[in-house]
Amino acid sequence: MFIPFKDLALVSCSVLLCAAALTAQAEEHKMEHKQMASAQSMAEVVTTSGVVKGVLADTNQLKVQHQRIPEWDMRQMQMKFNLAPGMQAADFKEGQAIRFHLKQQNMMKFTITDVIDQ
Repeated sequence: MFIPFKDLALVSCSVLLCAAALTAQAEEHKMEHKQMASAQSMAEVVTTSGVVKGVLADTNQLKVQHQRIPEWDMRQMQMKFNLAPGMQAADFKEGQAIRFHLKQQNMMKFTITDVIDQ
């Protein structure tokens, strides 16, 4: 069977386009799965420690230089944390070392749920 060159070229291009589309879909699916897995792992409460660098009584938050959090693949850094209901920023002092439970409520919103060794 003889297939003209232009028809063969069209078929080849169609096959390549289909393969590229399938690869793109597979990559998108892999990214979505990775994001879902990341979101699920971020939902858990972790335990870490740090030093209070600032007390923000007006917003009931603490600035804390926290240790690395391996469960979230998060490096050591200084961040602002909300305090859970019932906790008061005024109960903390700059320079105070704390060990605490931390929960992510949504993107970049973290809450100290309780302090273990104050």
